[in-house]
Amino acid sequence: AQTASYVLNAVSSSYATTASYSLSSLSSSYAQTASYALNTPIPYGVLSGSFGITIDGAGTVITTGEKGYLTIPYAGTITGWNIIGNASGNCVIDVWNTAGSIPTVANTITGTEKPTLSSQQINSDTSLTTWTTSVAAGDVFAFNVDSATTITRVNLSIYITKQ
Repeated sequence: AQTASYVLNAVSSSYATTASYSLSSLSSSYAQTASYALNTPIPYGVLSGSFGITIDGAGTVITTGEKGYLTIPYAGTITGWNIIGNASGNCVIDVWNTAGSIPTVANTITGTEKPTLSSQQINSDTSLTTWTTSVAAGDVFAFNVDSATTITRVNLSIYITKQ
């Protein structure tokens, strides 16, 4: 599966028979999509992807505060998140979103389900019952570390179904 159109059309297991084939053939932002594509037909024009941030404390525990911004060039629906730290520890990252300006804490979209590590190295959530999940093309996202202990490098990936 070298292109997204191949993945969209590969709804039977004959095109991606094993996880190792899917993982080695797809880019990392689409690796989460492989099992979904095999088990559920994906409507034409719908594609899953991800965006996020890596925060590196350069060998020291990451500090709190705003860590970066990005713009999403397409509309979509957020479907989950995954957070990975370089060591077992604690970290809470808030995600903010607004259209056409730099978001602030008033623009949080995470509700009570902020991406969190709690004495662990990996965590994820796909329920997002308290999140605002709708994304418009051109939305600006900000990532804010609310707290961190032990962890010197963390990656947050947010999964989205593009529309």
